[in-house]
Amino acid sequence: MTDHDKQQFAVVIGSMFATFGHELSLEVLGVWWSSLKDLQMHDVKHAVAKLIRTEQSSYRPVPGRIRQMVEASTEARAMVAWDELNRVIMTTGTYRNPTFEDPKIAAIVQQHGGWVHICEMLETQFDTWFRKSFFADYETIETTPGLLPRLTGLTQIENTRNKGALSMEQILEEKTNGP
Repeated sequence: MTDHDKQQFAVVIGSMFATFGHELSLEVLGVWWSSLKDLQMHDVKHAVAKLIRTEQSSYRPVPGRIRQMVEASTEARAMVAWDELNRVIMTTGTYRNPTFEDPKIAAIVQQHGGWVHICEMLETQFDTWFRKSFFADYETIETTPGLLPRLTGLTQIENTRNKGALSMEQILEEKTNGP
């Protein structure tokens, strides 16, 4: 979150405290802000809403509980993203440009050598070290979003290199027989 989110954060946390019948002082709100400011506002809002729906009325909220809920949801989103990456690899392959519903996938793939490199990775490498790295990187991107790249397949790479549109068959022929 940024300083721009402080007012919305105060409303969300204040609403939670009121729901559970507790007063929220400025000092306590400051502690909550310091404890959770590295998270995304939308994640905090979702965690607070879920907490209000699921916890008992005598519950005394603490920042660590919100953090647990956000981190659990990050792990779930990373699992969905991993499944999406696997599906796109199987349906798109190395030649076409991949598109993902979750743009964080493209950032991780780019960070690890690009689309073609990931698609051509040995299954053992992909399922062991890349999988572990993918989940760690996904969590990092969740907490520090930045520019998300667009990935390109071999067809576009070759078309850019040749300054024209080649068919997939032409590219395959060049790869097999040489230029």
